[in-house]
Amino acid sequence: MEQELPLVLNITIALTIAVIGGVVASTLKQSPILGYLLAGVIIGPFTPGFVGDHEQITALADVGVIFLMFALGVAFSIKDLVRFRNVAVFGVIIQVSLTMLGAWAIGLATGWSQL
Repeated sequence: MEQELPLVLNITIALTIAVIGGVVASTLKQSPILGYLLAGVIIGPFTPGFVGDHEQITALADVGVIFLMFALGVAFSIKDLVRFRNVAVFGVIIQVSLTMLGAWAIGLATGWSQL
């Protein structure tokens, strides 16, 4: 029977690993966000090692994604978005089209039905 760790301990372990990941990424001249993401992979439920309460970790991950999206939204200015609108619109159209085409091709190759 697995023992569940209290919420405070889960948060402490997650933040400690995230800070270590951020410092390592900064040392390697990378964005600390890369270190935070790798820390999330390390302590996630799909890797061996530390396993906290899955529901608590999932809830914390959702809150982390919200904070990340907020931080990225604050970093962008409307002027920059307007300036790059053509690149963004056409880039999204091309990316979605290529992704759909690739998924369709993989589906055909693996024998999935064409609904």
